[in-house]
Amino acid sequence: MHTEVLIIGCGVAGCITALELAEKGIQVTLIGSGMTGTESNSHSAQGGIIFRGREDSEELLRGDILQAGCGLCNPQAVEQLVQW
Repeated sequence: MHTEVLIIGCGVAGCITALELAEKGIQVTLIGSGMTGTESNSHSAQGGIIFRGREDSEELLRGDILQAGCGLCNPQAVEQLVQW
């Protein structure tokens, strides 16, 4: 298979990127691991907002981010989000 752009991930970010590129006439192939949109991290993110609530701790937020990232998170980025 040949494509100009391969996007791996069918969450909101992948779909928006694919749509923007396709509207510019760029051939895009979009692949994901699930059969429906509920398998993406976007579905679990409840809007994609990272926020530590009043009752949350840094440890709880860190755990949520790491779980959603399936072990693929950049540790420095996680710490920046947790501390912010």
